[in-house]
Amino acid sequence: MGYVFLFLVSLLIPLLYYFLVDDALEHHRYSWGLVPSHLLFLRYFGKLAVFGPVLALVFLLFHGNSKDSIRLQQ
Repeated sequence: MGYVFLFLVSLLIPLLYYFLVDDALEHHRYSWGLVPSHLLFLRYFGKLAVFGPVLALVFLLFHGNSKDSIRLQQ
């Protein structure tokens, strides 16, 4: 049950990014229509947040099946 909780916590960052930050970054433009470069970096770098829950899931799956964790549980 603890692994499910940790996985759900790791989902918060991408969900916050997609529902709050991405739209806010899109609407900050200069008067001539271009988006500032630092906001473009944050926008594209934020899309990598999807890999956080994937990495957390892989870690939790392999950590639970390792010999060390099985030995510690006994």
